[in-house]
Amino acid sequence: MISNELLKKKILDEAIHGRLVENDPSLKPIDVRSINDDIPFEIPNNWKWIRFGDLVKDCYQGINTAGDKVEFVEEDGVPIIQVGDMTSGIININNTKLMSYEDYDYYKDKYQPKYNDIFYCNIGTIGYPLIYRENYKMLFHWNIFDIKYNEKYSDVVFLKWCLEYYTDIFKNMTSGSAMKFVSKKKLLDTLFPVPPLEEQYKIANKIEELFELIDKKEKNDKEKEKLKTLLKEKILDSAIHGELIKNDLSLPAIDVEEVKEDIPFDIPNNWKWTIFDQIIDVRDGTHESPKYIEYSDYPLITSKNLTKNGLNFENANYLSKEDYDSINVRSFVDDGDILFAMIGSIGNPVLVNKTRNFAIKNVALFKCSKNVFNKYLLYYLKSQGDMSNKTKGGVQKFVSLKILRNYLIPVPPLEQQKKIVEKIEECFKLIEQL
Repeated sequence: MISNELLKKKILDEAIHGRLVENDPSLKPIDVRSINDDIPFEIPNNWKWIRFGDLVKDCYQGINTAGDKVEFVEEDGVPIIQVGDMTSGIININNTKLMSYEDYDYYKDKYQPKYNDIFYCNIGTIGYPLIYRENYKMLFHWNIFDIKYNEKYSDVVFLKWCLEYYTDIFKNMTSGSAMKFVSKKKLLDTLFPVPPLEEQYKIANKIEELFELIDKKEKNDKEKEKLKTLLKEKILDSAIHGELIKNDLSLPAIDVEEVKEDIPFDIPNNWKWTIFDQIIDVRDGTHESPKYIEYSDYPLITSKNLTKNGLNFENANYLSKEDYDSINVRSFVDDGDILFAMIGSIGNPVLVNKTRNFAIKNVALFKCSKNVFNKYLLYYLKSQGDMSNKTKGGVQKFVSLKILRNYLIPVPPLEQQKKIVEKIEECFKLIEQL
């Protein structure tokens, strides 16, 4: 499925090539000198290829706070807009730097933007065109172009979307090494395909209409995913409380030492509260930092390789056969084992479907006994979230083997565990169809 971002790029591509709305050949081209040599692609007959510099009144960079003498103030000042203040599609002045009113009065004639000016980031983060439609005092930083559009030749919204389309092209034209930038000359020399003014309005309106639909769909998709997550959490919670399916009291409880004090909640009579160490062989991978090699048949799995879709080997480091064998003396992973992130983002359990050999580092390894079905344990771990209330450490949070080995789990009879898993997966399949 095409992403929303790619869909928007496709719409802009159709617009720039004159295919988004029906061209009206009766409309007169705009009265600006056209470029006919080395044009990038064909456009309708009444469109023109025009250099950006001939299309706008002016284009200049904002204030250089390092070169210009500017006094910054903590409060009650004039905001200086920088790239980070406009990358969300709006101008956000909540965290902007402020300059004194005296300095603003000195620089305002040169740097105060006017209504319908277009801001365009030209250094580092290239792009993010934004139409200025505010009415308060503000200046903009030198890493932003202020483009004065010419209403005789272009619609400001159409021009903004042209700049959005050309962002990928400008990124390939950048100069500099540590900090990429688009020069004013390169911007002004760039050829733009320009329709008659009336057609620009139609194209701009169509782009905005389609983008609004995409944004609504994206918002709905996000809300749907939140709902799916919430429903799955409810299913798992119901499962571990013994409420998802009818409990069969004729089934004997598992033969394991029972914990009867400080239990989190009540469970059916033939279930038992116990600790992981009673039903699971809890280990972990190496804590050492072995020497990595460019490539081998022995990847090293860490928490970054645990995903909701299983193990991802794309960013794995590789070990020598000697290091691989050494690590696996204590933590060899078998098919059907469960891996669990112990450091950083705690949790994200993965049931191993082993298609290749690998070793593990800073990852818990759960090997189930005859008393627990591995998928039941997997879903129980998922129901526990990231166990953040069990972690230790300062900057780098971690959960210890001792905590995991003593972690409480409600355990139904084995046959009941399998029925619970079947019901969970049946419910999850229905939720995914929403």
